[in-house]
Amino acid sequence: MHFEIECRSGKIKVFVKFPVVQQYLDEKLEPRDDKGKAVLAELIGEVFCRFTAREKVDRGEYPIIPGNEINMFNKAVNDLQKEYLHKIHEIITKT
Repeated sequence: MHFEIECRSGKIKVFVKFPVVQQYLDEKLEPRDDKGKAVLAELIGEVFCRFTAREKVDRGEYPIIPGNEINMFNKAVNDLQKEYLHKIHEIITKT
């Protein structure tokens, strides 16, 4: 079983039967405790940063040098994580 939220339309797939996910989140992605909130924040942050990085790379905001595509994508993800991950954690863990 998996939970889905569509990226462009809000969909992210999370396989809730994965042992680590099951340990912290229920089948509806409700956190079991405060640690579950942190896991949920990480999942949401990862998807947000990767999706946004792909869009920034596609728009040319990160110059792509042939043979260096993966490094530039990773740089975009890392930059976004530095900027947004703590904010996502704050929102999720305070609710």
